[in-house]
Amino acid sequence: MDMSSNLKALGKLIARERERQGLSLETLGNAAGGNRSTILRLERGTFAHPDPEKLQRIARALDLDVEDLFALAGYRPSDAMPSFIPYLEARYGDGEELSASARKELARHFKRLRKSKPRGQRG
Repeated sequence: MDMSSNLKALGKLIARERERQGLSLETLGNAAGGNRSTILRLERGTFAHPDPEKLQRIARALDLDVEDLFALAGYRPSDAMPSFIPYLEARYGDGEELSASARKELARHFKRLRKSKPRGQRG
């Protein structure tokens, strides 16, 4: 997947969470130390090099893992990996190898697996 696809996946993630939480572009922009147009450009995937500090503020405001936003923006922290769902979006988001519905099904299955207790810990 190319960088522009990753930026589009980043934008979709931010937009989805912002809308889910009922935040306006302006509110999130202010929380990120930017403005409405910054968030709009991020959500459209047209912000080529998002500021890491703003991404951190967006992650905090939306209660997202900053590593996920960094991975989609092309910033690779040496000590952290993105979680599974943003990885799927970054790696397979163009739909050529894995459709959107298949990615959603994998994400749901992964969440179920994370919630279940390991075999050795069942009571």
